[in-house]
Amino acid sequence: MKYIIYFKIYQKLYIFISKYFLNSKTFSYSDSVSALVNGVDGVALSSPILEDGAILLNDSKQVSIRLCGVEQSYLKLISVDSVTYRGVFNIGTPDVPYLVVGAATAAQLETSVHFVSPVTVFTPIHDAKINLANPDGAFNQIELFVAGVYSVHQQDTDSRFAFLPISTARALFGQDSLCCTPIDIKTSKDIEKTKELLVSKLSELTTDLQFKVETKTELHAEFYKMLKVEKWITFL
Repeated sequence: MKYIIYFKIYQKLYIFISKYFLNSKTFSYSDSVSALVNGVDGVALSSPILEDGAILLNDSKQVSIRLCGVEQSYLKLISVDSVTYRGVFNIGTPDVPYLVVGAATAAQLETSVHFVSPVTVFTPIHDAKINLANPDGAFNQIELFVAGVYSVHQQDTDSRFAFLPISTARALFGQDSLCCTPIDIKTSKDIEKTKELLVSKLSELTTDLQFKVETKTELHAEFYKMLKVEKWITFL
């Protein structure tokens, strides 16, 4: 069975390369792949994201989230000032990592920036067998202080994602498998051309890879179709 990597444009000037795991195989975003992507005409910047499920615990409060390991370059791809709700959108360093959580997650955990107690992050150890006498042995864990709280004013997003250094995520997840790579496009007119070039270049890496390119509108076709219907109903 082949891997499937999706290129998704969520914003006008961004492409996301997402990876779905099949048969427990992984796709590593190596330096050579990074160089290939950044070398494509029209690409201004790319920054890999390593994502997996995790549990955040603060005293008796706990929530399940998608933990995203990112590099500092990722902060250049988002509007940090506009989404920062409290504190600073600061993931720290590999030696001193910090956690950035959504406003909804912070409320559920009853935590925020400048708290004296850290949040405990639990991630499952892949292929580990759960010992009922010691269930914690099936999880990696780390205590991190919350440096920032973000909000995009969407409950699903503000309660779903948390961010930390990608090196810390690698240690917690025990793998270097790629989830997605946001790519900044130089100009909006380059989108279609850049999509074609990326597919062409990356398809040369291996025959085990299969690619699909979608714009934001194509990806959420049903959602946009519903919006059009609602607009017509309002007009009528």
